[in-house]
Amino acid sequence: MLRTKALAHRRICAEMEHGPVMRLKASLEVFNYWDSVRGADDAPQRADVDPAAIRHILSQIFILEIAPDDELRFRLAGTMACNLFGRELRGDLFSSLWGQAHANVAEATAREVMSKIAPMLIDAIGRTRLERNVGFEIALLPMRSSTGCCDRLLGCIAPDTHGAWIGSDVMVDLAAERRHNLSDQPYAETAEAVERRSSAWTWRKSSAGLEAVARRALHLMVGGERSLR
Repeated sequence: MLRTKALAHRRICAEMEHGPVMRLKASLEVFNYWDSVRGADDAPQRADVDPAAIRHILSQIFILEIAPDDELRFRLAGTMACNLFGRELRGDLFSSLWGQAHANVAEATAREVMSKIAPMLIDAIGRTRLERNVGFEIALLPMRSSTGCCDRLLGCIAPDTHGAWIGSDVMVDLAAERRHNLSDQPYAETAEAVERRSSAWTWRKSSAGLEAVARRALHLMVGGERSLR
């Protein structure tokens, strides 16, 4: 009980200083599902993970595994994950999604998730062919295979913006900005709360934008009247 309170206090202090680690609904939903399935264990068994339980974000889900050649590869990937990069990801190297300067860091993070059995979140920026920059949260959550080894990851890639560009303006590469160890963050915030917070933030930004437009229009009107006098 004391440890849980201490972890909760640490999380609240971190969020007060830096904001919540997970800001996107899909990231939070997959983490909360993974956390519920593992129960008191450090990681769930792959057989206990039911895709139907997260069907509404299944297109953003992927699974990584240590392949027979000891490379970290996609075992499977959802349709959105594939569409983002304009190709089928199954069998591809996880490092192939990342720019040259970031591939080693991203792979090392994923392997650390497995070796230390510690869930991680990577904040990344993606660059598209049309030079669009898109923010991503990439959750990496450890799973155990039938042998008991932690050699697979349940992952989720969540863009911070959606639109018609997905599937047409494909990603060239990803750049890792920072990573977060989620082990000490017992998230109790619901996906609905994240969505409300996100909507409120969007409303505030749009309101601020409208106010700026109104001020500019008023300035032009006043300035125009003065210039005619």
